[in-house]
Amino acid sequence: MSLIPVDPSSEASVTTLLERAASWLSTAVERSDITDIVMVKAQIATAAEATKQLGLSQEIQQDAQEMVRRAEYALAKSIRKGQAEGTIRRQDDGASSQRLSQRESLGRLTDFGTYGEMYGRDGKSGFLSTADAAPEADQFDAAIDAAKAEGNLSRANVARKAREASAEPASSGPERAASNGARRRPLPDSFWTAVYDAEKKLQSLRRLTEDDRWPQNAQKVAETHRHDLLRINDLLHQVINSLPETEVTP
Repeated sequence: MSLIPVDPSSEASVTTLLERAASWLSTAVERSDITDIVMVKAQIATAAEATKQLGLSQEIQQDAQEMVRRAEYALAKSIRKGQAEGTIRRQDDGASSQRLSQRESLGRLTDFGTYGEMYGRDGKSGFLSTADAAPEADQFDAAIDAAKAEGNLSRANVARKAREASAEPASSGPERAASNGARRRPLPDSFWTAVYDAEKKLQSLRRLTEDDRWPQNAQKVAETHRHDLLRINDLLHQVINSLPETEVTP
């Protein structure tokens, strides 16, 4: 997977990476390649930190932090999948894997983050804790929405909101089972949130085309992003075509 390296000292480089991050992350998840997910997550984290150092708008900083949480969630889901398939060690595999040669090649949890990142200081506020509490994507989206509404997209707060959104008890441990019949967020609510977020992004794009610098930069943008926009347009039409015909209320 080919990624454009981010230059944390360049506002243009940072914003360009964040614009393409969702597409890269989606591609990595579709390929089920944990190495790609790790690379995308690292780039997003670098860009997110740069938004603070460069003093970019609060909206951009919040969007970047949300992308970090989404990358962590994708990584957590991939880790749990690898553990279920026997390609990544579980927390309690250490001793036996040292004795069994067939286990020595397994990926280790520490290859993907620190204990604090994965579980938090309290054992229930890291990105693995979030994925365990919210195994369904709509549960995770509900947690993100709740954390965003509070203006706090920290890893610990998203994990907390994931437990609340899925009606989980607060005592989840590192190796707790990921699926336990948790309550799912109503699909129309998740759809509304996705439409709202998409509209915000599209409005941001439109504002850029109204910038006084647009005429001088339109060709450069077209060479880099026209294909991306056509792909987005195709996805939008797929969603629209999946909806039944209905009367439009003015």
